[in-house]
Amino acid sequence: MNDVSDNTATTFQPVAASTLCGEQRIVLDGISWNTYETLLDEIQNGGVRLAYDHGRLEIMSPSLPHEKYKRLLGRMIEILAEELDLPINSGGSTTFRREELLCGIEPDECYWLLHASDVAHNDTIDLSVDPPPDLAIEVDITSSSLDKMVICAALQIPEVWRFDGRDLHVQQLQRDGTYLPVSASPSFPNVPLDTLAEYLALRSRIDERQWVKEFRQWVRDEFVSE
Repeated sequence: MNDVSDNTATTFQPVAASTLCGEQRIVLDGISWNTYETLLDEIQNGGVRLAYDHGRLEIMSPSLPHEKYKRLLGRMIEILAEELDLPINSGGSTTFRREELLCGIEPDECYWLLHASDVAHNDTIDLSVDPPPDLAIEVDITSSSLDKMVICAALQIPEVWRFDGRDLHVQQLQRDGTYLPVSASPSFPNVPLDTLAEYLALRSRIDERQWVKEFRQWVRDEFVSE
């Protein structure tokens, strides 16, 4: 199933790297699936994230802004699910990979909502039998040379929230295997994206405890009946 050569020890070709506020990305070409899986095992919990697509490997060391915004977006989703009484199971930055598709990714955060009950008691996820996350978060403070949306599409992740440090975009997977931007989240169709972006900006002016309180109160005021 692996069509990428395993003779990669001396052929790593870094094609792109960037740094911003401590964030670093490097993309290597000509990486075999076996090498990718070996790296996953060796750097587990090592503070870096890997993404793989047909021989291209991105290694990313996240910055503080990256981690801050991915956590804020995650807290938004969790608060919305709690206050709207929706089932939810979180997957964090679990590695999702399919050897037969030669792709793998570690989203910044991910959640099962529609399929929460299907994975509620799982300790592992096998995408050949288990549903992929219903929603994934990708924070791109620095641009990537690897198209992670192609990987998400191959893994059949229905919805991706993307944040570039300023703008929040929701992408929905289409039947043709591509993503299109949508004006509302399929998971939370009544929640205005502009307001979510405003709350992300608000975090720079107040501390996280106060931010959580204010966002939760807004959700209750707007969507939760007395």
